[in-house]
Amino acid sequence: MSSKPSNNSSLHIQEEHRTLMDSSSTCTVFFPSDIIFEILTWLPAKQLAQFKCVSKFFCSVIAEPLFVKVHHDRSSTRPDGTQILISISDSSFHKRHRFYTVNDTGEDKALLQVHYLEARHFKNLNAYGQRNATNGLICVFDQQEDVVICNPTTRQQISLQRDVVSRGQTGTSYILGFDPISKSYKVLKLQDFWGSNEYKRQYCVLTLGVDKSWREINNYLLGYPDASVHIGGIIYLISSIFRKEIVTFNVGDENIGLVPFPGVELKKCNISNFWRLSWMEIEGRLAVVHIKRNNFVVGREMRILTLEKSMKWEKQVISLPWEESLITKDSMDIFSTSTNLGEILLLLDAKGSVEVLLYSFRKHVWRKIEVYGPDDYIYHHMRSSKNVVDVIEENLYFFTHND
Repeated sequence: MSSKPSNNSSLHIQEEHRTLMDSSSTCTVFFPSDIIFEILTWLPAKQLAQFKCVSKFFCSVIAEPLFVKVHHDRSSTRPDGTQILISISDSSFHKRHRFYTVNDTGEDKALLQVHYLEARHFKNLNAYGQRNATNGLICVFDQQEDVVICNPTTRQQISLQRDVVSRGQTGTSYILGFDPISKSYKVLKLQDFWGSNEYKRQYCVLTLGVDKSWREINNYLLGYPDASVHIGGIIYLISSIFRKEIVTFNVGDENIGLVPFPGVELKKCNISNFWRLSWMEIEGRLAVVHIKRNNFVVGREMRILTLEKSMKWEKQVISLPWEESLITKDSMDIFSTSTNLGEILLLLDAKGSVEVLLYSFRKHVWRKIEVYGPDDYIYHHMRSSKNVVDVIEENLYFFTHND
């Protein structure tokens, strides 16, 4: 069902017909405003940027929150509306990251160029080896408490309030979330302190465009999360190395809860090395993916556990075809995520090249992408454990002066 502006929506489009003149036939064509809205929401962001320069009418339509939402939803369903985001960590002490994007065409055996996100648009900060993209926005930070929210679509970025590092503070993580009800973005901050006699974790929240400073909320002491996944307004904080638990944070009401950790299920899969687990969303469900790694055997498999509505974990085993099995065998590291089209994405370094394998849950088929350029940096640093792969959608959300 297509989305159209309603009479009660916040989109204030004049109901007069817009006129276009065909100079060759001197024929006047009338386009109702709802038709213009419908057409524009399907266009790529680059073309919409050109329309913003045409008239104040187009500029006002594209800037409206309803248009931004509908365009983002539709971008998620277009092959050219999503990009593969690759964060490559260097080998220095500070672990700076470079960000690259790949425009996935949805084709098999495609050869695609990677594009470097220029430093003048995005601060080259530390992503700390965790995926931190939500609705097409990226949250990056470093050890000096610099926190930046970036929008690759609009080439905008904002810096969040910087805290003074307190005595005894041992580590801080920032995770971006989105509340689908209030349509607001929030950043969750996890801060650790070591005192003389106690260990303390502090949870703080900052709502973009609303809060001027960080707000402390009720906290739950958990092991340091080694992964986080955002699904439908819920942030899952996964600690799989020590305490083996999953804490949930509701972005809307800011409540904290727990969901079962698949410890028994992982043991049944003979999985003991939890460092090799990849946590992600698969069609609205929290999932954990493990690639069976055996350097002496070609025949490999991908094991998947999904958290169902019953709060029970279900297992699936996907056999890798011969060609895909050879590629994973030759790869030193495998970085995983999922796409909006229900695909599991594997980023691999394969004998000097960078390749992407995608498995479709809906079609039960594999496809392969090979990427190249624009420099050799991505190839030389593919084996860093701090590298991250994610999928981002076009998002026309503009930061305001209040953010």
